[in-house]
Amino acid sequence: ESERQAEAITVVEAFLSQRPEAAGGWRLLGDLHRDDEPSEAIAAWERLIALEPGVETDYTAIITLATSSAAPAVADRYAQACFDRFRRSLRCRLAHISSLQARNADPEVLATKIAEALQPLGRAIGGDIQQLRRVRYWIRRELGDDIALVFLEGVARDRPRNTQIQSMAAWQAYTVGDHDLSVDYMFRVLEVRPTDP
Repeated sequence: ESERQAEAITVVEAFLSQRPEAAGGWRLLGDLHRDDEPSEAIAAWERLIALEPGVETDYTAIITLATSSAAPAVADRYAQACFDRFRRSLRCRLAHISSLQARNADPEVLATKIAEALQPLGRAIGGDIQQLRRVRYWIRRELGDDIALVFLEGVARDRPRNTQIQSMAAWQAYTVGDHDLSVDYMFRVLEVRPTDP
């Protein structure tokens, strides 16, 4: 199998020497190097992204492989590039969070880093309540209620006059058992809209 793979790599490299602008060739070369030569795979995918920056999965492939091959700076750089390119991307955030989880054993450090990773997503969503609900659902399912609360606290802090967001944060605080925080958020709602039922 490795002999056939080596032949395939030789053929693809020969093709790319003739047609270096062929994005699909760089993707294939990265895929062929993924298991045996992670640094070569990452280099090929970097060339691919330079030629064709519009595919999320190319960024997440680099993030994942850089994490597993102990290149956290590369993983972080492409997580940021992925987010810059795809502002509301859950796939980019999930790849980055998986990378953070693989690198951080201390639960407090991990929770802080995950919250920091999610905040730009919350800011990009802004006041889009439907998208915010979808993201909250995803975070609760993938990362748990505590991380969902940290995420919503950041969003609520950025939008203190949005009563729907404050109410979502109140409900999430109640869900994790932080009743005092839940009441605080409900008071914020009442400060903005004191006559609502």
